[in-house]
Amino acid sequence: MSKEIMTRIHDLGIRVKMKEDAYAHVLVYHHYDADGYAAAALAGAKFLLYQPSDGAFHASTDLRFFPVSHNNPMQLLDTLESIGDDPTIVFILDYSFSREDDQDDIRWASTKSNVDIVWIDHHYSSKALEDAEGSVFKKIPGLRILTKGSKYAGCALTLFWMKEAQVVEEHAMLNPYMSDSQALEIYEDLYKFSYRCPTLCFEWKWVAMVSDYDTFTNAIGESAGFVKYCNFNGLYKTFLDYKGWNISKEENVDPPFILDAWRKYNAYPCIAGYDEISVLEFVKRGNELQKIDDVRNRRAVEESSWVTKMAISIAKRYIDPDDTLDIPTDDGMIVCSYDIIVMNRGGNSKVFGGTFEKFPAVSLFHFDGEKFMYSMFSRKDDGAACHVVALFMNKYYGITGGGHEHAAGWCCPIPVFKKDSVISLTTDIRGRNAKITIKKEKK
Repeated sequence: MSKEIMTRIHDLGIRVKMKEDAYAHVLVYHHYDADGYAAAALAGAKFLLYQPSDGAFHASTDLRFFPVSHNNPMQLLDTLESIGDDPTIVFILDYSFSREDDQDDIRWASTKSNVDIVWIDHHYSSKALEDAEGSVFKKIPGLRILTKGSKYAGCALTLFWMKEAQVVEEHAMLNPYMSDSQALEIYEDLYKFSYRCPTLCFEWKWVAMVSDYDTFTNAIGESAGFVKYCNFNGLYKTFLDYKGWNISKEENVDPPFILDAWRKYNAYPCIAGYDEISVLEFVKRGNELQKIDDVRNRRAVEESSWVTKMAISIAKRYIDPDDTLDIPTDDGMIVCSYDIIVMNRGGNSKVFGGTFEKFPAVSLFHFDGEKFMYSMFSRKDDGAACHVVALFMNKYYGITGGGHEHAAGWCCPIPVFKKDSVISLTTDIRGRNAKITIKKEKK
């Protein structure tokens, strides 16, 4: 029996257990961004029951949420040991677990008979996790599209999996209640069907917008404003922040508080339908907020940014020993150089405004008290390969790093992008003698 068939059977077994409320504990680990929060809300909705009699949501089981980022471990082992032998399902959503301690915990958890794991992700760096020789991660049930340029972010893939839909190639989705021809005609593309089907529930629309924004697809003009407003108001966090991320079994969730949150982004479709007015209002307010930010960002770029030069000459085998990633090389060596505009602050590529298009790459960083956390972004068509830098830093410093070709991040113990400096990443042709050199730029 093929691994793919075995995985589908395992998926089916998990779905049956979910329907039978067979899990005593549900642990939802999700990336700490809009996409990850949205994915977690969709997963959590499966274990909340809305009771019209008292107008409250009731958790069908012990439900816990863990927002995670690459600078801190998931600590899955500690949580599972505290639970004991109770039947447990673990969701890992929108997350590429590059830390070795996280990988060890997940390997251990996959051997436990009382633990089921569902891993749903879209980060390109996860491909190396799946395809490494002897890897157990490819066998983990879930839904992962790890190709370059995928349009589907973590929340979209989570919605597909929760709805028992099938993703067909990269541009279509099949609804299990329709024939293939009907589905392909109606759901031709994720970013079109929410407009072509105006009676479709709001849930699909906000997922399409978050996915469009998170993957830098930019096929929906309203997605940036929509996500901006949601982030500003913490709408993705509203439900998950409730009572410290955990909801005990049979606990009543305060209806005025939680019902309002669900209606705003409709993670529980049985109680709210398509709402075009609220979508347009979100977009309008988000665009107004973005205009204010644009003024601040332009001033920050002018006053606080600097340019660092980067030179890379590394053996591909150093960051990709199993040769799983599609990275252009010259006789096995990755060789390139470019300028990076850098700022010491948080945010994303939008912080740089129009300057983003003028450089092969941009980077933001901050110090969390123990280590420096870097995010790197580049233009889609001809920008720098951000994941190459992130994977090198992960391997070199042994902390964490990974992401997409044009959006990645890592942690390191020292600042690496310094003013008026050149940073060089080098190895020999065999991938040995890795070195980071930071020198003052010669004027």
